[in-house]
Amino acid sequence: MDDTLKLPPNSLLIFIDETGNEDLSDPNNPTFGRGGCGALFTEYKHRISKPWKRLKRERLG
Repeated sequence: MDDTLKLPPNSLLIFIDETGNEDLSDPNNPTFGRGGCGALFTEYKHRISKPWKRLKRERLG
């Protein structure tokens, strides 16, 4: 089974995530936010996938 994402080159990928706890119940981190980024499919590997993998490897081993 091939699970490779196949999209037209001019596709815009949008990534949105949240951080923190929305009821602000964590006394050590009483924050909540949303963030996101976007990239053209042709730039995804270079701008998002490879840097994210590098960050995870450096921070999480």
